[in-house]
Amino acid sequence: MASGRVSGNRRGQSSSTEPGKDGSSELAASMARHPPGGELRVPWRNTEIECERMVADLIAMMDTGEKAGQLIVYPMPPIEDREAIRALEFEISRGRVGLVSGISDIETASRLQDIAQNESRLGIPLLFPGKTDEGLDTALPAPLTMAASWDLEAIENAEKVKASEATTLGINWALGPKIELTGGHDHPGCSSGSDMYLAARIASARIAGLQALSWKGDAPLMACLELSRQSLGKDGDAQEMLRLVQAVAAKARVGAIALDPEDMLAPRDHELLLAFLERPGSYDGLTLSHGDALSKKIAHGDTKARWDTIAFDALITAIRDGTLPLRGLEEAARRLLRAKFRLGLLRAAHAPAPSSAPGTCATPAHNREMALQCAKRCPILLRNDGNLLPLDIEPSGILLVGSAAQDRKIPAAGKAITTSVIDGVEQLGIPHRFVTGLALRASTEHSEQLIAADNMAIVMACEAARHASTVVFFPPLTEDGTLGEASQALLKQLYTANPQLVMVTIGPLPVDPLIDGDFLPCILHAGQLGTMSGQAIAEILIGEAAPVGRLPIAISQVESHPGLPFGHGLSYAEFALSELDVHISAARIVASVSVSNKSSFKGEQVVQLYLRDPSEMSDANARRLAGFKRLLLRAEESAKVDIELEATELGTYSSTGRLSVEPGQREIFVGFDSVNGTSTIIEISDEIARALVNQTRISNVN
Repeated sequence: MASGRVSGNRRGQSSSTEPGKDGSSELAASMARHPPGGELRVPWRNTEIECERMVADLIAMMDTGEKAGQLIVYPMPPIEDREAIRALEFEISRGRVGLVSGISDIETASRLQDIAQNESRLGIPLLFPGKTDEGLDTALPAPLTMAASWDLEAIENAEKVKASEATTLGINWALGPKIELTGGHDHPGCSSGSDMYLAARIASARIAGLQALSWKGDAPLMACLELSRQSLGKDGDAQEMLRLVQAVAAKARVGAIALDPEDMLAPRDHELLLAFLERPGSYDGLTLSHGDALSKKIAHGDTKARWDTIAFDALITAIRDGTLPLRGLEEAARRLLRAKFRLGLLRAAHAPAPSSAPGTCATPAHNREMALQCAKRCPILLRNDGNLLPLDIEPSGILLVGSAAQDRKIPAAGKAITTSVIDGVEQLGIPHRFVTGLALRASTEHSEQLIAADNMAIVMACEAARHASTVVFFPPLTEDGTLGEASQALLKQLYTANPQLVMVTIGPLPVDPLIDGDFLPCILHAGQLGTMSGQAIAEILIGEAAPVGRLPIAISQVESHPGLPFGHGLSYAEFALSELDVHISAARIVASVSVSNKSSFKGEQVVQLYLRDPSEMSDANARRLAGFKRLLLRAEESAKVDIELEATELGTYSSTGRLSVEPGQREIFVGFDSVNGTSTIIEISDEIARALVNQTRISNVN
């Protein structure tokens, strides 16, 4: 072959290879652009040898400028700035751009990709990074709300929706998910709960959804696990973050990892994490902290320099004057090429145009249906005394009270327009009346305070409540997710007028208030469910769907009254567990328990396994989640549930990535939350501890 390109050349640039390489590199480059006809590409996980060979060949063919170009992120200019766009296209054709940010349509992405593949010397494709957040066209449940599902399949499906919408816009690198814990978080709704094990499983599911393989075996989207100070776990323990990173790197094969540069992660923790990632044979994806450090070095210590602000000329200068060693440049370029290979970009042209143009429908039917299914998995039934839910639709009907019932913004935190509860109720044909309960406010300022005009509105709402079979109250919440003065006054009067009252909260955090020293009989925490919020809530209220969510955080006690524990969540069915047994073999520890559905209709339950050291027996909060299983049981059905305890939950990691398990006693606790259940003490011998570690190492290698 005469060409050293990954794809053809239409403008006649030089196609010669650098000296010192034989025909194998040219063959690799040609095969990258033209895979054998009719051959199905296998998943990238099984093509690592091919990946390393192709990356090595390309590195050998690239000159210094082309290696530097792989690190350059060029922001997409405004569409009306034709001169800036032509400048971008010229830089791409010279191989001086590796990534383009701010892409918003597939046509632009395809045009730029065509220039990279057909007009640059080596034809290496581009990465198009972009945020997916809670969805682009379709608003999916917010992170903490989605965490309440404890449903890894639903979480993965939600990310698949985001991935499909991102690729429709031309994005092939998702800058997310961001995994943080709730404790001390300024915006807890953006977190994944308070437990590191749950957060790690959620992270793996989200990444698996974003990086789901196509039928061709490629991952059409690369994910980036974002970590911050909020990812450190209980009491700022960096060991917990190492546990999260190890779990995600081993199970989800995330394409990139980033540390939030604005979050002021302690230098010690920062260095520990980087050392953990850099240990031999560990993580070979993109580590954006390296890009940040490189950018700051080039910019002579500028703290605002980031991986996506590196300038080509400054990078070349730094290499020539020795500020940046060539080896460091090559390693960074190698990691980027590896990511492009795993996306399938080095083996085929950019994905064909989508079947439907973006923007023609705000939320396509398939994505709306997926959003609805995900939304129905998240609401948590906190209390249901007297079985007020599901609602009995009597001739007198139900009364909906509260402005949140008609609000189409709060289910997506104001980021999108969603279906309201009123929309959902009307779509299902549920007979109802609606009153706001409080006077309209001219602005949102001090909206939680009781004003004179509220008195008449409360009187009218209470009169309507007396004639309703059931009152469903949707209170507007304050910015910190609590009931304001006005909502508390309205709730108290409504409950006095009609004790058949259900409160539904729509917001980031669950609320469990006291009324005259007692808890309300029935509370459903919906959370921020996104596009299909209203229909999901309506279906759960009338029993067309059942609440299956569990608390990803504990609710603290109120005054002298106990709160609700982590993992708590009721169902419309009633369950019981018994016969806990723990089996310890050469390299496995398995907890078995019997679960029974005591009710006359089917239901779902989440069986949860917790660990605790005997020295911490007096502290219920010392229990940490170490496994869980969801099961569906028919009426009066029983089943045996097995949960295997992984060595990674029993041990700790060193900065070199070495797992160690200390022998000794552990408490195994199995229940439907972190407090209510059954427990036993096990003894882990030296032999079992070593066997567990060795088995984990074998599994990670495989």
